[in-house]
Amino acid sequence: MTSRQTNPDRDDARTLPELPLDELLAQADALLADTPACSVPEQPAGSTPDASRQPVCPEAPGAPEATPEDAAQTPVQNAATEPSRYTDGPELPPLGLKRRRWLRGLICAALVLVLLLGLAAVGADRWLASRVAQGRTQVAVDYDNVVIALPEDNKTVAASDNGKTIKYDGHTYRLNENLSSLLFMGIDRRELDEAKTYGNNGQADVLLLMVIDRETGDSKMVNISRDSYAEIMLYSGSGTEAGYAMRQICLAYAYGDGRELSCENTVEAVSKLFYGMPIEKYVALDLEGVLVANEAVGGITLTSLNDINMPDGSYVSEGDEITLHGENCERYIRARGDEIDANEGRMARQKQYLNAFFTKLMRQARSDFGVISALYQAITPYMVSNLDLNEALYLAQFCLDNRVSFDIRSIAGEYDWLEHNGVRNSVFYLDGDSLFETVLSVYYTQID
Repeated sequence: MTSRQTNPDRDDARTLPELPLDELLAQADALLADTPACSVPEQPAGSTPDASRQPVCPEAPGAPEATPEDAAQTPVQNAATEPSRYTDGPELPPLGLKRRRWLRGLICAALVLVLLLGLAAVGADRWLASRVAQGRTQVAVDYDNVVIALPEDNKTVAASDNGKTIKYDGHTYRLNENLSSLLFMGIDRRELDEAKTYGNNGQADVLLLMVIDRETGDSKMVNISRDSYAEIMLYSGSGTEAGYAMRQICLAYAYGDGRELSCENTVEAVSKLFYGMPIEKYVALDLEGVLVANEAVGGITLTSLNDINMPDGSYVSEGDEITLHGENCERYIRARGDEIDANEGRMARQKQYLNAFFTKLMRQARSDFGVISALYQAITPYMVSNLDLNEALYLAQFCLDNRVSFDIRSIAGEYDWLEHNGVRNSVFYLDGDSLFETVLSVYYTQID
């Protein structure tokens, strides 16, 4: 499906009517076409006034000629009971002339208004189409210098051309160079402020990777566990690079400046985890921004996956239908226990929530595409991103045109406890085969 509003190549695209003022006036006259004013035959000089004289009115176009019989049936004005409309004195203007002029002006004004509204609508469509086209160009990725670092411990993988061609499990795969990627990060902080101490700038509780094929319209979404054990860049408290180390991937955000550097460090960590796949765009949203986005679409209704005590004092049982607003929304997507795999339950609720949110947003955008730019403006104070409005509009239009289903896949693995600096944390060790096959299915196309 291609949106009517944003496709500049439609054959039936609206064009501006060329209606000069003379033509508008002519249309007004046509709409007001009426029978000309009647006249009264002159009475011979010196004759006695005859009350039976009737006004002579020209026939309307297309009207049948009057017959003698019609004339005989014409009622005669009774001068004794009904005064004549025609008396001696100064000549009066034709009946209804002022009213005709007023209506003529009113219709002209209405036609001009329609013309201006048409101009505004066509201008808005062209503006939006231009923005979407620019966004499509901006999210394109240059794959010329991309080098894929495939897993060395997997002996069944053979690669060539810097990893762009892969032989695996009896089949050949080629890197799809029509792809664009966006990493969404949900940060566990109220405000994304500049860092004072590197390493203490919040963690990425949500890591959602969206990959789209600009040519085919296909899309994939991958949820990456915050506890995934991955290689990240560490920084000293003053911001000096301290080298790479294995940590929970959510800490890549903490070891930055709390803003752009934190985002870039997280993007690099996810890219390295995915064997060097390019990730060009990112959006980091703080907790306040999540709540603003939630209210912008009118709240999210879903079926609870767990029993949860809500901040407003209510108790939600598993299977209850609930509509999330305010702090209840935050509790639902963030609550977790102390179990080693507690993040699994939270990830399940996050996936459920994100699916419901994007589905509702797209439904609203089909009725009014303006909700996309409105949402972007609403969350801007609460986010750090290199995704501009053009690119956001393009991604939204892509989702509408291709009826994207927001099914989110995960990577298999297992949890274990890991102690660091005297603190025991839950760590998720990704399954190597599941990770590689996920990357293969998202970024590659089978060619044999």
